[in-house]
Order: sequence, then C-alpha cells, then structure tokens
Amino acid sequence: IGMEYQEQFKADLEKIAPVVIFDSSTEEAQKDLYAYMLHTLKQTGKLVGKEQEADEAVAHLEEKMAEAKENISAAQLKTNEFVFTQAYSANQAPTFRLFTENSTVSHTLEGIGLTNKIQDQDPQPSGFITTNVEGVSKYEEAIFLHTVQKDDPLFNNLEGNKAWNSLYFVENDLMYDVGAGVWT
Repeated sequence: IGMEYQEQFKADLEKIAPVVIFDSSTEEAQKDLYAYMLHTLKQTGKLVGKEQEADEAVAHLEEKMAEAKENISAAQLKTNEFVFTQAYSANQAPTFRLFTENSTVSHTLEGIGLTNKIQDQDPQPSGFITTNVEGVSKYEEAIFLHTVQKDDPLFNNLEGNKAWNSLYFVENDLMYDVGAGVWT
C-alpha cells in the first residue's frame, strides 16, 4: 500500500507483492482530506480482510469526537474559532503551516465544535499554507493550537518579537500546545 508519489516504484514492488496506490492529490481528495483518509482506511481494511476492524476504528473515532464536542461545549471558551499550526524554525525564522478547511486536522476540530478561522484559502494540496508571523496575524483572533518539535527554539526565538507578542492569542493566553509529533 503506497501513496501516489511512490508510483515510480510500483513495478519493482509488484515483483514482491500486490500493490495498491492511493492518490490524495486528486481534485476529489483535495476537497476533503479527512473523508479521503476515512476512505483509504476502509479500503485498506477491505484489502487486508479487516473491514470490521476498520469500521470499529472509525466508530471509535466518531465516539471520541462526540465526547470532545460535549467537553468543548461545556468549556464555554472565549471563542470557538481556531488556527492550527505545525510550526518550526527554518534558519532561525519562525515558520507556520496553517491548516486549511480541507485538512484532516481542521475537519477533526470542526467535528468537535470548533470553527477554522482560516476561511479565505482555497483547498490546499497538503491541507495547509506556509507563512510567517505576518501571515499568522491575519487569523490572530482565535485559539492558537500548535505542534512544535521539542528541540525547536521557535517560541524562545519569538519572545522578543513585538509583532508576535501583540497578537491577540498571545496577549489573551489562547495558545495551546497539542504536543510534539502530532499527526496532521
């Protein structure tokens, strides 16, 4: 089982075993990467004779999302709008992957009762746009959910950055670390 970018290896791999290639770069898949993820999970379950397990995994996910939605509702947050970023330092410069509405992470968070603040972007091939502090400032009035590798000095580097420190979510303590290595 592989992704479209591995197509070049398909002939060699088929000498070893049957091969299935999933292509998340199609226009249909790009519309909703979450739905495409569910499709590939169910297809994989079917291919390996584990359809019931795949269905159970989806049901478990939906159950957990319903529980989280109740918790979000009960939390009475300042805002239900969010920005989710996979952030990192590139040559000491802060870099933010902001996840758009077609992303798996956005769909998941919307499924628990939040709203993606990023409404002005077309569906992106990987489900995110890459930007800097200035680009993030367009979406500052939101909960800022982030995943950053543990050894990345990103936030230490931003401590003295006036533009960063003036952002709404920084000033109002609306930044939440979802942990390093979160699958996006």
